[in-house]
Amino acid sequence: VEVLVLLPFALGYLWWLSGHGGTSFGNGSRFTWTLLVLTGPMTAVPLFLFAFGAQRIRLATLGLMQYLAPTTQFLVAVLLYGEPLGTVQAMTFGLIWVGLGIFSFDTWRRERELRRTAALANRG
Repeated sequence: VEVLVLLPFALGYLWWLSGHGGTSFGNGSRFTWTLLVLTGPMTAVPLFLFAFGAQRIRLATLGLMQYLAPTTQFLVAVLLYGEPLGTVQAMTFGLIWVGLGIFSFDTWRRERELRRTAALANRG
């Protein structure tokens, strides 16, 4: 909804820019224009898919998965690109994952206990 509120202002700004030679739409090739137009769907589709998938998994799982992308970037930087890894960064990285491990273990333990309680209630 907030994007629709800003749409007239954005279109007005783009119209003003096009009159002063400040946009790429009139100056670029058809290929450039096509790429610029496709940036909207290329941004929106992954966000829609994420929202679709996020509704189908537990929030604890979703929260844990949010750490995968930065961790992968960190590991690629250190292992593939040779980014220096100081003691403070290594300790911080380790502590974050220790905390995630504790959180995951507690969630798993609680879930197992709930299943056990539900199984006992169904028997009786």
